[in-house]
Amino acid sequence: MANIDATDLNDLQVTEARNDKRFQELGAVNIVKHAGRFANIIPEQDKRKLEEMSSDRSIQVPVIVDQTVVTTTEPSFNIPANLLESTTFTVTPINIFSGFAHHKAHYANNVLEAERAKMVKINNVLYAMGKDLEAQNIAVLEANKTQVLAHTTQISRGSNGQTYTFTGSDILEINEAAQQNVMFTSIDTVMAANDRGGRYSYLSSPAGFAVQKQEMATFGAGNTKNLQALGMADASLLHETNSISTSDNFDGFAVRDGVIEIITNHPYDYRNNTTVGSRSWSVSDGDVPFLEYPVNVMTNTEATDATALAASGTNSDLLLTSVETMSFWFRGYIVTEYNADLTTRSNAILKIQGKTT
Repeated sequence: MANIDATDLNDLQVTEARNDKRFQELGAVNIVKHAGRFANIIPEQDKRKLEEMSSDRSIQVPVIVDQTVVTTTEPSFNIPANLLESTTFTVTPINIFSGFAHHKAHYANNVLEAERAKMVKINNVLYAMGKDLEAQNIAVLEANKTQVLAHTTQISRGSNGQTYTFTGSDILEINEAAQQNVMFTSIDTVMAANDRGGRYSYLSSPAGFAVQKQEMATFGAGNTKNLQALGMADASLLHETNSISTSDNFDGFAVRDGVIEIITNHPYDYRNNTTVGSRSWSVSDGDVPFLEYPVNVMTNTEATDATALAASGTNSDLLLTSVETMSFWFRGYIVTEYNADLTTRSNAILKIQGKTT
């Protein structure tokens, strides 16, 4: 078992050991979190119900289907009924679970501080869970990307060599000439032309928006050029993730405010802070790092023989000792706006690809 034996008797007494974990931006977590702040897909009072609902109950969200209204040219007693039609849609459940064991006695004969090691474990575990959430978010964005997009001719500029092409793979391909200052406003414009107007955030593969960010820096405050007039997106709306790969300049998504959100769920014992012996359940005080939402936390401390942790010999500190375990359970639902038919009706999630030519 890999462990910390290499630092048990270290000559250099550095207690604040650096964590070699490399933390990347989790842009697919951030963009869904941002969009969710403006979501009203499920009423607030019903969100509270979802936060406490057991997994054995099915979730059917009601929605009124887009109505085809009959109009006439002549008033009469023959009034069109124009009846409403309703249906339901389901949400995507999320369950991500992990944790760690922490033996304080293991650090009595080690230059590493026990609390420092514990915090490193917490961050590493939450980051891994955040990566899992990223993958689930991207899968939902992919499944709900628009399959219909008209009016790309209107935002293309042949005289400038700028072209936007919506492909049979349901991707808006943007040639290199069009990846300049008007790209974001052109996408916003074409989405509005497809009845999906609003403010959009953008997610890309690593360094995908490097050119655009450089332009923003070049034409920023104190410059004679106006960012808004140039069609630049606000920097807070641009996100990157290593969970999307590309062989082009970038691959990613444009996501409208309010089209997607995550509602967390907290089972009975967690939300009621149950304690049984040394085991306790709780919900984190607020959003945790990397996941950016509250999580369910369970802790326990018990007696154990932890001598197996030592690579060689017998560490008497570990012979009759204690172990603290901590688990994190991220449970919730990914909710997206209802769309009766993605094959015929545009959606406010657009897959984009920046070409190299």
